[in-house]
Amino acid sequence: MSRYATEELIGTPAKELAEYSGETLYRLRTEASIMLAAAKVLVSHLDYALEAKYGRRAKALRRWKEADSVSFEDGAVDVHASVSERVEWRQDALTKIARRIAEAGCDPADFLDITYCVSEDKYNAWPQSLRRSFEQARIRKPGKPSIRLSLREARS
Repeated sequence: MSRYATEELIGTPAKELAEYSGETLYRLRTEASIMLAAAKVLVSHLDYALEAKYGRRAKALRRWKEADSVSFEDGAVDVHASVSERVEWRQDALTKIARRIAEAGCDPADFLDITYCVSEDKYNAWPQSLRRSFEQARIRKPGKPSIRLSLREARS
């Protein structure tokens, strides 16, 4: 699919595209998926190239800081390199802290965002008697609709 064809398809109302044959939609969707996968690989590859070209210089400008933003020039190009900081919390340590807060007579929810969840695999493995006690807390919502196409001739 050429860039022109892609732009033309993007500009075509979905209701009009829905009038295309199933085979045409299958081929367009398959081609678009291939293009998307290729674009993701290309972006990742170029990101590695940028890191190879500018990473060492950016790190030197950040000095001892692991997370920060720096800017510099490369000819006519302004390069902005940043490393964001991502914080994760050890759940076992937070559980102990929440207990201590509660023992001190305070509400842990005043200090922590507390989320409870049950994996569906665990839930489905439980006996029915245990599941019943959790049913009032379990909400089932529809997921995003998905329609997959396949060509009969391709099935073997």
